Amino acid sequence: MSARRVLVAVLLVSLGVARATRAHEVRPAYLEIQETEPARFHVLWRTPVLAGMRLPVVLKLPDDVKNLDVPTAIGTLAAFWFFERLARF
Repeated sequence: MSARRVLVAVLLVSLGVARATRAHEVRPAYLEIQETEPARFHVLWRTPVLAGMRLPVVLKLPDDVKNLDVPTAIGTLAAFWFFERLARF
């Protein structure tokens, strides 16, 4: 009988701990890269929002990438542009 009481006590304590834990809020960014031709890509980048404000998440592309045009804004939260990956030798 005492093993049963211990099991019930452990169960109650674990339920109390599980109820007290919380996860942080998730606000994911969205990155879509499509290869349109060999070594040429179309990029869509959407930044996350919290309380109507853009979060300071910045997209950093590798150094061997060349923008082919200026990013085009889609509203205030997204942009798309084309880039080319330079050949490495």
